Amino acid sequence: MSGIFDGGRAEQQRSFELHGLVVSLFRDGAAVRSDIPAKEGNSSFRFVDDYGVSVFYRAKDFIVRTSDLGDWRPKIGDKVHIGGKVYLVSVPNNEPCWRYRGNDEGQIRIHTKYMGPVENVENQ
Repeated sequence: MSGIFDGGRAEQQRSFELHGLVVSLFRDGAAVRSDIPAKEGNSSFRFVDDYGVSVFYRAKDFIVRTSDLGDWRPKIGDKVHIGGKVYLVSVPNNEPCWRYRGNDEGQIRIHTKYMGPVENVENQ
């Protein structure tokens, strides 16, 4: 007998193919993972900075399957390339730059910020 959530999990997995986004992940200028199916998302962070000011930060997230990454996990400063655009893996206030999505750890959410077109960012 199927569990109550099995249909939802199957739909989540199928949604990677439906979205049609493909990302490549770079560390130190070299591709470490290419052509990974992904979904887009956002995360919001609120914190108080060193001056006592409340800061709201919104990250552009890329959600990928852990099975597509193997043992590799992103770190601050890595880059995500998608559709000619570059996003820098980053997050404010010493938060982790990625986190698991869902209870089964089958997907991770990578927090990024937009850097610019690939030709502008990589030629600096």
